[in-house]
Amino acid sequence: MVGVWYAVDAAYQQQAITANADAMAEAKAALDRQVEAATRAMAR
Repeated sequence: MVGVWYAVDAAYQQQAITANADAMAEAKAALDRQVEAATRAMAR
């Protein structure tokens, strides 16, 4: 039962990732920029 649940859940997640890849990439880039800025600010 758990194996079936896991397989279905993983398939749904992969489908969501594929459908929203562009938005996720933009969000990751924005987060990366924030982390870089915070790192520079803390280095001062």
